[in-house]
Amino acid sequence: MRTIACIDVAGQRAFDELQTIFVPAGGAVPAGPYAFLEQYCVDPDCDCQRVIISAVGYAAPQTVLATLSYEWERAGSDHRFAIVTLEPSARQTSHSPAILELFRKVASADPAYVERLRRHYAEARAPRGASSATDEPRDRKPSAGGGAFAAERVKRQFPKEGFLLLVDADGLEVRVIDYHARPLVLPWDEIERLRSQAAPGPVPQAG
Repeated sequence: MRTIACIDVAGQRAFDELQTIFVPAGGAVPAGPYAFLEQYCVDPDCDCQRVIISAVGYAAPQTVLATLSYEWERAGSDHRFAIVTLEPSARQTSHSPAILELFRKVASADPAYVERLRRHYAEARAPRGASSATDEPRDRKPSAGGGAFAAERVKRQFPKEGFLLLVDADGLEVRVIDYHARPLVLPWDEIERLRSQAAPGPVPQAG
């Protein structure tokens, strides 16, 4: 299944519409704020009508505590009959069962959230959303003094790590293409090599 993160579909709006919850102390899930990160299937031969949701704590957002599958294909218009399970092929932890039950309560109590999930799914399935998982961002403009290299980009994918790097004369842009990814660590010689490919010549000195 080919997926796309909500942020790559909705941009800044994905943060505005991100589902979060604060868990008080004394329960099965450690106390603190949590976020539910969304990924959507954009396989053109599939219309599974589901979202893969990664639950992360604000204290360690790179650590996925549970991966959920929320499916509404057989639920009709009544979100109470949607199918919510732990995603068998994704990362789970000892907290996953408790987070699953927590999410079920959140979703069943908030129809507006479920409607956002369906809307995000429709946006991801639209031609622009389905292609944006690999398209380069269009909001960065070449600098006036960058010459030919400002318009060209060095594109480097790290699919196993879950990142896409885009480098031009203006700088380095890192895009997360898999929220299950561990932090991407680049040695300085790799960063320097990418810089020299994107903008050969001496490094500008501040002054």
